Amino acid sequence: MKNIRFTFLIVMLLASASVVSAGDKTIEGELVDISCYVNGASGSKHQMCAVTCAKLGKPVGIVAKDGKIYTLQLASSEVAEYMAKTVKVTGEIHEASQSIKPLNLEVLDGNKWVKIDVAKSM
Repeated sequence: MKNIRFTFLIVMLLASASVVSAGDKTIEGELVDISCYVNGASGSKHQMCAVTCAKLGKPVGIVAKDGKIYTLQLASSEVAEYMAKTVKVTGEIHEASQSIKPLNLEVLDGNKWVKIDVAKSM
């Protein structure tokens, strides 16, 4: 009987762990300031403006390869220096608000991914 309870407990723990991570997704794309992006401004030519907007606290997001825009749920100033760069965000997607709460954030530096420490704002 103890073996059955133990097995049941293990199965339940594994099931609950998979439920917690089931909503997490990784998105790769350009880090943009949302207000300028929706008005057609993005890319390296817009980088300085995007940095300024992020430092001012305007919402930032990631434009995924499929064209969807996800607002990042974090303090914009934490990622200001990475604006207009390729980033990879892993976190919980909220489809209704088209946003993502980052658990992990990386920036492409040359040909390698570098983790960005934004723990304070996540």
